[in-house]
Amino acid sequence: MKIIAISGSPRRGGNTETALLEALEGAGVEAPETAIIRLNELTFRGCQGCYGCRAPGSSGCVVPDELQGVYRAVAEADIVLLGSPVYYGYVSGQMKSCLDRWYAFKDGRRQPRLAPGKKAVFFLAQGAPGEDHYLWTTSSIQRVLTGYGFDSRMVVLPNCEEMGAIRHRPGLLEKAREAGRQAVA
Repeated sequence: MKIIAISGSPRRGGNTETALLEALEGAGVEAPETAIIRLNELTFRGCQGCYGCRAPGSSGCVVPDELQGVYRAVAEADIVLLGSPVYYGYVSGQMKSCLDRWYAFKDGRRQPRLAPGKKAVFFLAQGAPGEDHYLWTTSSIQRVLTGYGFDSRMVVLPNCEEMGAIRHRPGLLEKAREAGRQAVA
């Protein structure tokens, strides 16, 4: 079983990445550090709206940048863990640009290019204290993931505004580990 994690946080070692590492450990990944793709460390652009991915004979996105490796990793994975902090009510710009480019995961007839049966868990680290504070955000991300055929789940991590706050909240660390365990069950 192949599991990858995609971090949309610009902070290495922050709350989002810590949650993803905990989930990878919970899923039994032996070298969790090597399973993380850090979007902030890649050079890529947002969707160009060129429709090259939907052209007859196209197999996906035609923009030649480092997001091509992310496409391959998602296509090869059985489970995709994603994470982002909440910035101004939505996911980070890095994660939003990546998800916009997932447009290429559907062909010209809007049929999914990804194999069926993939699982996704999305971790949303937020400063707000209530898990329901950004329901429209979680609903939006959930629709994106299910729209591409993922069996998906959202995991909200409240009270994580300060860098490293999650490390002082054992309940949230366990919540991330448990989400990893459930993903492989």
